[in-house]
Amino acid sequence: MPWCPQCASEFMVGATLCPDCKSGLVERKPELDLPLGKDWALLTSLPMSSAQVLRGALENEGIHTQIDAEASHTMLPLHLMSTVGVRILVPGRQLEEARQVLAGFKSEGVTEAAPDQEASTFCPRCSLEFKGRLCPTCGMDRGSSPTPKGLPMPPAKISRRVMVMELLVVLMVVWLPLMLSSLWDRFHPSPRTLSWEWYGAAICAGSVLLLAYLVVRNGESIQILGLRDTSWVSEPIWGVVIFVAAWIVGGLTHMLAEPYFGVDEPPPVEDYRGAWLPLFLLIGAAFEEVFVRAYLFHRFVHFGGPVWLSVVCANLLFVAFHPYGVTGMIATFALGIMWSIFYIFGRSVPRLAIGHFLYNVAVLWPVVE
Repeated sequence: MPWCPQCASEFMVGATLCPDCKSGLVERKPELDLPLGKDWALLTSLPMSSAQVLRGALENEGIHTQIDAEASHTMLPLHLMSTVGVRILVPGRQLEEARQVLAGFKSEGVTEAAPDQEASTFCPRCSLEFKGRLCPTCGMDRGSSPTPKGLPMPPAKISRRVMVMELLVVLMVVWLPLMLSSLWDRFHPSPRTLSWEWYGAAICAGSVLLLAYLVVRNGESIQILGLRDTSWVSEPIWGVVIFVAAWIVGGLTHMLAEPYFGVDEPPPVEDYRGAWLPLFLLIGAAFEEVFVRAYLFHRFVHFGGPVWLSVVCANLLFVAFHPYGVTGMIATFALGIMWSIFYIFGRSVPRLAIGHFLYNVAVLWPVVE
């Protein structure tokens, strides 16, 4: 794993430059005695989220900055909420200059325009949407480089080992039980009662809360789960557009695949047919979009692979817990790719959940009538 020789930060394989120090990376972890060494001075202590923003302001002024990691290795995510948080260190020779930046930083926090009065943009470093001058995730100044028009990129400093362990836990706790239960229902169908549907809805809600906890624990923005500041008037409109696109993609896929693989027969399962069915379909659609299109996609992107490969891997896992016939699985994969494209360019899960829900209603409702 490459390391920065100045700040001792770990990066993913393939990285060559530390975005904070602008230093070339080395293969071995450097031995640094940063906390209150003879060349470093304590500037202040702040919660981790505020410390990252201040660090960006200091770096923009040419003041090399270190965040003492001692506090950040305690119980996560408590350090994010702590009033003392982590210590910010600067070179002793630049302490007075850093204090001036700190004073201006504090005054800006009071006089800065309200976020809803400013246009949002995407961070030049981590590509997450925010309002204001500094990115709340990585502290990057919105004017330091052009706003990217590409895809969401990973935060600058999240250990590959942490991400691998987190992804394995999520796959074991969320994806594997989901896939096994889907296979069991496919080959051993049983009636679905109202209590069974409520149990499934609770599992979906608990899984989303688990993903949110993991994201917050890492100090990442909740936008990793596709939740961003948006217009709730436009989301339903986009949802209808996505539904129409899904209907077209699904129809074309079935038309092209059925001559070769045949028509899928509906599984002989007695579905719940009550008035609560639309709610359960909406909860299931929202969970799948948060889990597959947002979380899994971002995690595969964080591993450094091509974006197209991240989309393919996420949607293969999506197909795995939809064990239809061959034609149905091909259509499910095509729909997943289409929904992922909408997510990449819109970075919003609510519109995808609405479109996915409408598609499920249109496709599944005749089956359970």
